[in-house]
Amino acid sequence: MNDPHPAANVFCDSSLIARATLVCVEAHTGQYRKGGKDPYALHPLRVAESLRCCCPDPHVIAAALLHDVREDTEHSIDDFPPRVHELVDLLTRRKGRNRVGAADETKTASLDRLAASGDGEAILIKLADRCDNLREGMASLGSDWLHSYLPTSRRIAAMAIDHGWGDNALTVTLAALIAEAEHRIRN
Repeated sequence: MNDPHPAANVFCDSSLIARATLVCVEAHTGQYRKGGKDPYALHPLRVAESLRCCCPDPHVIAAALLHDVREDTEHSIDDFPPRVHELVDLLTRRKGRNRVGAADETKTASLDRLAASGDGEAILIKLADRCDNLREGMASLGSDWLHSYLPTSRRIAAMAIDHGWGDNALTVTLAALIAEAEHRIRN
């Protein structure tokens, strides 16, 4: 019997999560985060792990693991359940390829679509994603990046609050990261 990839042991709660972990690691192999040091797969792994305490649903964790696969790789997630597809779709900026000459969906339009969906689980994944991106960006990227990233970070925090998660650990974390980023920009 073949042993699964070691990364699959990180989320051994279900076969769905194990499969999503394997696809995540395989899809992002050879990709690195901004700054070029960390393997990209560490990002969705951290996002998924941060969600386990507040939303342990395997479909949500699987979608967190796969949230950048459709947008940033050529790998398919077709063999995952419909709910995973729904969540990933809400988190994926749409490409302009459906119309000749069409531009890719902007970050603002993507957030508009997410907010309009009212899908609390997708908003939670986006919240965890933004916490990880902002934490990592503050450690390795400059104040220009922070300045450009803050408006959408505030919007994601507002979406979470509007959804009733003002006291959720991820919302509180994002608020603290935003405050720290604003402090760094000022100083």
